[in-house]
Amino acid sequence: MEINEYRPKQNRLHKAASEYEASQIKAPNIKTSARSQKPVQVNKNENPIIRGEIIDLRYQEVKIRLEPSGQIINGKLSGDVPLSIGQTAEFVISDETDGQITLRYIPTGGSPMNDIIHKALYASGLTASERNIAIVQELLNYQMPVDKNTILQLIKLTSAYPDVSPASLILMHKNNLPINSGSIAQFEAYQKGMHQILNQLKTLTDNINDIAVDNNIRLNNHHSLDIITVNQETSEEMVSGSNNTQYADVPSESVYSDNHTEGVIILHRELLNIIADGKSIPEQIYPDTSIAHVIPDNELKQLKEMLITDINKSSYYSSDTAEHIISRLSNGTMTLESLLSVVYDLFGSEASQPVIDNYAPIYSIVKAFIGMYGKLSEDAKDKLVHLLKSEAYRETISEALHSRWTLSPDELANKDKVKEFYRRLDKDMEKLDKLTDNFRMSISPDFKSSINKLQDNLQFMRMLNEMFLYVQLPIRLAGRDAHGDLYVFTRKHHKHTDSEGLNVLLHLDMTNLGPLDIHISVKNRQINAVFYVEKSSEQIISKHLNELIDALNSKGYQLQVKTQISDSKPDFISDILQQDVSDPNMHRYTFDIRA
Repeated sequence: MEINEYRPKQNRLHKAASEYEASQIKAPNIKTSARSQKPVQVNKNENPIIRGEIIDLRYQEVKIRLEPSGQIINGKLSGDVPLSIGQTAEFVISDETDGQITLRYIPTGGSPMNDIIHKALYASGLTASERNIAIVQELLNYQMPVDKNTILQLIKLTSAYPDVSPASLILMHKNNLPINSGSIAQFEAYQKGMHQILNQLKTLTDNINDIAVDNNIRLNNHHSLDIITVNQETSEEMVSGSNNTQYADVPSESVYSDNHTEGVIILHRELLNIIADGKSIPEQIYPDTSIAHVIPDNELKQLKEMLITDINKSSYYSSDTAEHIISRLSNGTMTLESLLSVVYDLFGSEASQPVIDNYAPIYSIVKAFIGMYGKLSEDAKDKLVHLLKSEAYRETISEALHSRWTLSPDELANKDKVKEFYRRLDKDMEKLDKLTDNFRMSISPDFKSSINKLQDNLQFMRMLNEMFLYVQLPIRLAGRDAHGDLYVFTRKHHKHTDSEGLNVLLHLDMTNLGPLDIHISVKNRQINAVFYVEKSSEQIISKHLNELIDALNSKGYQLQVKTQISDSKPDFISDILQQDVSDPNMHRYTFDIRA
């Protein structure tokens, strides 16, 4: 398959050679002088590499005419090496003692590329050290200019990030990606195939689940939230449910700063604000407020059905008590405080796991419970905290976040839903990041690190989208999730028309089918597709391709499709960012997804 229509290709290798052609011509005409016979001064930290013709060789003593300057130097060889007079070779200056240099022979093929590298460094007035040679070689590999400024830029970058390969730094530099510790970490994660936000979101959800049962969670000493009240006026302000949490400075000896109970309540209120997109808690909530006053009718109906089912199955209540509770639920006269007691009785035990099809009613009643927290008795407060830390409720939070932070197949068909997903995810991470600053908890470092890594990943995706259209797809399927990468090879900010060819690459990591890469080429209403699959899944995919053909035919598209077995692991950063790196004599980039 070939993708060659959209990115301009440049052949910089010939330009690099021509820049140093003059120095190559002049080199033989350089006359040696008394000064040129002096030993070379060695910077031991650079381990410079020299190249030249051996003009004399006696035992371990060697005389070399350097290229391209023509300077002649004397040195001592390190070890027995297969050299002869007239041979051109490369050496590392490994030591200098009392004006005597020691040379270590480097076996090379003497290729034209090596000549260009040395001439480039010589023309730039730079030492031919191992590092500098590696930099110039990678610049040429990626068809980038090898002028002095470019080489110096890369020398500075390799010095600042010595543990990062020159190839990675050059590829980032070539594509105008910001180079810092965060972006380098993301770049390398993408190279290694460890960039999936789906996995990062799962880790973050697990961290939130752990925080919910953290007995060490506390508000920071210098912060308190408006939910913490000691009088009715402040309590009523709290239930207005502002999406922008307001903090008030309090003395460090505040009775709330070390109160675990308030910390749990506040944390769960903020999590509910995220899950509910900041929808406000109803005003004027009191323990004796009827549930019909604070819970929407459709959710109240679902709540009644769920609770009545569980009451009938439970052996906790006597038949008379159960009948009384069901009656009050049915006619809507049950108060919030009574509902709290019922929910605690039914689900407070770790052994009690309700079957929940719709979580909206649960969030509504928990928001109502939190809204009246300041007016509850101490016993009722303890019941509420126990519920919030229960396995049943933590499961509802995990499911809500999972649904919020993944995309269903139906949502994938709507581009606006994908945009909305990323806007929502970005805001959620910002809120969670601020939340971590206001609490002390056992896993704070891990929690904040999970958030920041995900934020870095989102930022890196935005950077990539400045070059080409790319998006990760965390897909929510029945009973399992799947990671997807979608690349659209087209000119950025260019309006696409049907007459133009469109090339798309979709990568999926499937639980049962394994990695699946689909390359699609579309022109007018003709689609050509190749499924790159593992051998173990090729048969089952081939078996169902006719269904795909029929489905697209019904929508007016003609599909030609085939499968191809490939067990190679893709490197998408290299495949995409290096797509104009090719042999100088090639005019097209051949794109093999799996090779």
